[in-house]
Amino acid sequence: MKKINTSKFAAHLGLALCLSVSILPHAQAAEPTSLAAPLKAISGVPIKVQRLLKSQEGRYVLELTAGIWNPEARLIDLQTQQSWILQGLQKGNTLTLDTVMMSQALDQKTAVSDMKLIKLEGVLNTDNGTLQATLSDTASGLQRQVAFVPLVQVKNKPTFIFKFYGAVDAISNSKRIEAIDVIDKKTGKRIDRLTGFTAQGDWVEYKDLNYDGHFDLVLLNADRAVDPQEQQYIYWMYNPKTNQYQRSPKLEKITGYPKLIADKQQLEFGNGQLYQIENGMLKRL
Repeated sequence: MKKINTSKFAAHLGLALCLSVSILPHAQAAEPTSLAAPLKAISGVPIKVQRLLKSQEGRYVLELTAGIWNPEARLIDLQTQQSWILQGLQKGNTLTLDTVMMSQALDQKTAVSDMKLIKLEGVLNTDNGTLQATLSDTASGLQRQVAFVPLVQVKNKPTFIFKFYGAVDAISNSKRIEAIDVIDKKTGKRIDRLTGFTAQGDWVEYKDLNYDGHFDLVLLNADRAVDPQEQQYIYWMYNPKTNQYQRSPKLEKITGYPKLIADKQQLEFGNGQLYQIENGMLKRL
């Protein structure tokens, strides 16, 4: 799979299906000034981290959502064209996942009673993104050691932690995020502050939306819709050239949840909204 150029990442927004529109050149950078008014620091904001991994020999692709007590994953066998939906537990950096659903030819669902059940156990290195895992056929007991590495590998990739600020409702205890400090994990210094938005404080995702090897922030707009397919999200795209996050108002015009399809380098937003990344551009299919 080829490496995607972040600066050319684009979305199709109401133009003919054959056209693509650049996002980052017109993206809104984080406001460099200090906050206009003091905001309350918010703790306990859950961050779901989705990692796109591949096995070193190239047979498997793994879409792993971790950083939560009940991690989940999609394991794709490129050799047999099968995939498994896995769910389980995370204790520290140790993962234990079992099959809950399988696809035959990647798209056709197979009954649990008729499928080959897979168990994945391993230790995740959150700094370099590698996963040393054991894949087990639960019926036969056969095991295979598999080393997973990031799907798109980046040298000297920075790692960040986030501090959230906003408001907490005294009655419902619901949280609203209005600012985020981006902290370099190695130095402890703040390298960016994201403001000018209001997002729900109970849902944050951190994943590589444009397949460039860097994680982007996805927040749920506080004015959420009842229908999940109509929900609107706030996107902060990481730009490795500036080492800062840029907001993408163009991408935010697309409604629906952004689902990654790692083996095809696609983004699906529901309601038939499927996008393919080609030559650094996001094109509507």
